[in-house]
Amino acid sequence: MKLERWFAEPLRDPQVRRPCVCGCDERDGVKGVGYFTASNIDGFGVTLWLENEVDYAALSLALERG
Repeated sequence: MKLERWFAEPLRDPQVRRPCVCGCDERDGVKGVGYFTASNIDGFGVTLWLENEVDYAALSLALERG
């Protein structure tokens, strides 16, 4: 997993997503299975790149159970 911090879009709801099929979500040529992303009211956010299905499924399930 790789964590990236960023500043842009405020109030991005916590979500687990699959990478875009166009390839724009590839990071330095490394493909992953998806990512978790969220941001606060001020636009400070994080993206956690997921490299295996176990991590993807665990985060997806955790968000579903909220």
